Amino acid sequence: MPRLRTLAMFPVCVALALWTIGCGDTSAPAPGPQTTTPAGKDGKVDDHDHDGHEHGEHEGHDHKHEHKEGGHHHAPAPHKGTLVMFGHEELHLELVLDAKTGTLTAYPLDAEGAKPVMLDQDTIELSFTPRVEGTPETLPEPTSLTLTKVEGDEQKYEGQSDALKEMTKFDAGFQSIKIKGGEEFKDTTTKFPEGNHVH
Repeated sequence: MPRLRTLAMFPVCVALALWTIGCGDTSAPAPGPQTTTPAGKDGKVDDHDHDGHEHGEHEGHDHKHEHKEGGHHHAPAPHKGTLVMFGHEELHLELVLDAKTGTLTAYPLDAEGAKPVMLDQDTIELSFTPRVEGTPETLPEPTSLTLTKVEGDEQKYEGQSDALKEMTKFDAGFQSIKIKGGEEFKDTTTKFPEGNHVH
């Protein structure tokens, strides 16, 4: 009889064991894949949203670069005159006009318009035409002028013309300028007092 009772209880024990296993699995579901946000250069996490957002258009971020106009600026001329450029700025002449006496002085300067240079000539030949406002009936005739090297100062040329007296604006043309031991520049034109620099 005890053995029959044991056999009769066996199916009940198996069913109870299966029910216990099924109800006892209370573990949380396995977590899905996780993503991490890379840290920036300073070690801090960049947590702002990049969706629909292009770099270079950040609000509050100024990515514009400002460039100064006129990439090449000269310092003021040594004698506060007008700088005339020759070639690709290999040479400058600084022109200073004394309108009371009609005397025009020229100082040969380097590419920066700062330091004196030597010319391979004793005179500088030029012509000038007064600039007249409006539309005159007759155009003024050009006047020729020779600037001569000042004795005792090889870096200074002067010339006088009564046509320059009381004149404030004129157009000028230089026949030929040659750097001592260097390049020669021909047929260079300029405006006074503006100069001929183009930026």
